[in-house]
Amino acid sequence: MAYTEPLDPAAPPPDPDAETAAARLRGMAYMLASTVSISGMNGSVQYLSHSMHVFEVAFFRQVVGRSSCSASRCPRGCTTCGRGASARI
Repeated sequence: MAYTEPLDPAAPPPDPDAETAAARLRGMAYMLASTVSISGMNGSVQYLSHSMHVFEVAFFRQVVGRSSCSASRCPRGCTTCGRGASARI
C-alpha cells in the first residue's frame, strides 16, 4: 500500500459524486416505499379481518404481494429482460 499524505483537518470533507448521491436517494426512496406498502398491507389486513375469513385475507394478501414482487423484479416484461419461464433462478 502506498503512502499518502494525511488529510488536512481544516479542509472540508470531499463531496460524493452525483452517482453516489443518486444511488443513496434511490435507496432511501425504496425504503420509504417499502415501509408505506408494508404498513398499508398491515392496515388492510386488520380492516378486512373483521369482515372476511382468515383464509380469504391470506389468499388476497399473497396475490397482491406476489404480483407486486414480480412486477418490481421484471418491470420491462419477461421477454425483454430475459427472465422468461424457461430461465430458472
